[in-house]
Amino acid sequence: MAHAKIAVLGLSALLVGACNIVLVNDNPGPRWSYFDGDFEYATHRGAIVTEVTGNPFGGNQGSFANTVRSQMLNQVSGAPAEFVSAHGPKTVRPYKVVVAFNAPPNHDGHDLCQKGANTPSQPSSGTLRMGIAFCIGDSLKSDASGQVSGLTGIGDAKFMELVQEVTRAMIPPQDGEDVGDGGVNP
Repeated sequence: MAHAKIAVLGLSALLVGACNIVLVNDNPGPRWSYFDGDFEYATHRGAIVTEVTGNPFGGNQGSFANTVRSQMLNQVSGAPAEFVSAHGPKTVRPYKVVVAFNAPPNHDGHDLCQKGANTPSQPSSGTLRMGIAFCIGDSLKSDASGQVSGLTGIGDAKFMELVQEVTRAMIPPQDGEDVGDGGVNP
């Protein structure tokens, strides 16, 4: 009987801990609208415009968006790129990244590219969802999403982990041209 109680308590602890795991949805490639080098080209001047919508923690939206952008820095393979709030000499039009927190579940990367900072956000329900899209204008190049439960606030390490992991998942390891062995077209 005592062993059964210990086993149940151990299993319960594992399940509670699992609720706080960052889950990332990174669709397997190839992604037909993304081509190897797209993100590198979009950031070759050093930065990319990044729109952030939704603020699950309340407070100033600009400050929250800046925190998100700072957590995204250097998370994408290739040349280091800043994620900035507005176009300038270091950005390339019409490329952008859109980050949405708690967007409606039926919104995907296509919606994020089209609506940008006007993507609606739903109230937090204990699970924070993050979607990200790499766009050329209003058209999707690549996207990813993730979620985590049990956050205590913007300073929670799991929030930083969510932002960083979803940012890394945004750029696929292979593109629409990678078919056959070693990416060689048959």
